[in-house]
Amino acid sequence: MIRSSAFAFLGIIVINVLVIYSFLYMPFMFSTFYPSFLPGPIYDFNPIKYAESFPVSTNYSSLTSGNLQPLFIYNISGKPILGQIIDILKLNASQVTPEAYWRVANLAGFFSNYTITKNYSVYFLNPYYYDNISEQPNVTEIYLNISDVYASPFYTSYPPSDKVNTSFSFITTDSFSIQSYASWNFTNIEWHFGGNISQNESYYYYTATFNLNKYIVVNNSHYYYDGSLSTRITVKPWGVSPNIISGYVVYNQSLSIPLILHLSANSVKHQIGNYSYVLTPSYPPKVNPEFYGYIFYNYLVYLSLKVNVYNGSSPITFILLNGSKVYATEERYFNFTLDLKETSISPKTFNISLYTYDSIKVGSYYVDRYWSPGYIIICPQIYIIYNGNLKLFKLNFFIQNHMIETPPDWVFNHEAFSEIYGNNYANMYLQQVGYDYGLNKLLSEIVKNFTTDEKYEKYLSWELLLLSSEISMQINYSNPAQNYTMALLSKEGSEYQAFMQMVYIVSWSLWYTTFNGSYYFLGKWIPWTYGLFTGFSIPSFYNKTAILPYIILNSSNASYLFFNIESFRVTSWWYENSSPGNGSIHMDHFNVYSYVPKEGDVLVLHKYYNFSNIVYIPTSSTEFIVMENISNGPDGI
Repeated sequence: MIRSSAFAFLGIIVINVLVIYSFLYMPFMFSTFYPSFLPGPIYDFNPIKYAESFPVSTNYSSLTSGNLQPLFIYNISGKPILGQIIDILKLNASQVTPEAYWRVANLAGFFSNYTITKNYSVYFLNPYYYDNISEQPNVTEIYLNISDVYASPFYTSYPPSDKVNTSFSFITTDSFSIQSYASWNFTNIEWHFGGNISQNESYYYYTATFNLNKYIVVNNSHYYYDGSLSTRITVKPWGVSPNIISGYVVYNQSLSIPLILHLSANSVKHQIGNYSYVLTPSYPPKVNPEFYGYIFYNYLVYLSLKVNVYNGSSPITFILLNGSKVYATEERYFNFTLDLKETSISPKTFNISLYTYDSIKVGSYYVDRYWSPGYIIICPQIYIIYNGNLKLFKLNFFIQNHMIETPPDWVFNHEAFSEIYGNNYANMYLQQVGYDYGLNKLLSEIVKNFTTDEKYEKYLSWELLLLSSEISMQINYSNPAQNYTMALLSKEGSEYQAFMQMVYIVSWSLWYTTFNGSYYFLGKWIPWTYGLFTGFSIPSFYNKTAILPYIILNSSNASYLFFNIESFRVTSWWYENSSPGNGSIHMDHFNVYSYVPKEGDVLVLHKYYNFSNIVYIPTSSTEFIVMENISNGPDGI
């Protein structure tokens, strides 16, 4: 906004009341050009629209800090404050303190709890044309109706939270057994001569089909067929091949229980004659079965919850088992016990959680608030006891407690609700940011909309300043109003309140400063306060530096407007960069104003105006050194 130049000089133009009304309010009186347009539009100004879209960043550290800090920080690249307020109101009790939450809720009243009165003030604005040729801005007059809007805090409860105590136990209720079992027979028996074993000894053997029928036995009494198995075997006098037949029975499509059958045969010796012998195997083969059994146990698992619910607006608490709701209540204090069935044959992990929920309406927005203190996982672990072919499957239980048993300390120890709501943050924000930032935005939109030629865009900020000054000039001087906003709405207030309307409106776009001085009138010095603005370009049509005094500031190529704050109807200064010829304009008409900045003085100009400790608006500053002061007024001025 401030541009450096080697030939940067700053001129002061002193304009008395006669020049203001003849030169500024009739900018074309010296021209043969008289633009003629239809009357301009009527704008109804409502600050809520602009207050809602005010760009901020959330100061997240303030949400959990015990110290009073701004909740939001003005950031031209930030997000609209309305959405960020709603986001904060959705936070749970572990994410925001009661003090911060209620301050934000209080502030939320500006868009949720407001009244638009029937009263409004009408301001007539006369845009200044940029030269005596164009029709820019292409409107001659604008009517601005400023609504009187009053906001009250939005009252609400702090979000709900729970204190949860838990206890756990389990018992064994019963057991059941599963065994493998089989029946068998032999079919398709065929005998064969095996040959000679020695000169006087030979043998015979047979083959057969071994048919096995498998069964599952439940609790030693219920038999369930589970298929068959057929195997061709060879039985010789010295053994059976194969001699082991094994398999499984399957219970419930998942549990396999083995069974093993051992086959054997005896050798039978037959004498033939005096010296010959024949060996044969015994029939049928001997079968020695080996069955296996499993014993499983059933359990009842108890998880008892004792829950205290704090705060919230008619909150509902839900208890969930593995993600499914099993209980809901609106009670603030309750006990609930989960009875869970468990078995060692197929143990399950249980996930028990709870959350408390409520909903509030903020204006037209519904805000759901949740407190989820965590969850408990019941983890069964199988251990096996071996007893021969019998396995006993039992369970141990391990508890993973991820439950926050107690909310943060600030839920119970905090500043009183009534103390926080003793301030009307909603109305303070609306009347400060809503009106001043809103008027800055609206006036900027108006100027931009009616300046259609891009070559004049550099004068938009200058036009904004002048339209803002017209608002100030239409406020009637009287006793001080209750505050600056009331002066704007009633169009009555002190001279200082009138002038500061312009400062508050343009401070979002331009640099400003104020300082004390005097005005020489009827033989005496009268104290005044002066205001200085920069950050714009003045159209050359208005730059009449040849007849006015000036000062020179360092490193500046910007234009300035100098106002007498407490009587700016009487006198104003234009400050304009100028470098005619040798860079000087020699005038000697500075004889009635003090303090005029002197050579070597430092002028500090500011941008933005911080209104509140809820919404912090960082102010910027820049320094200028007075390099030269050319005037011949009294007292060395």
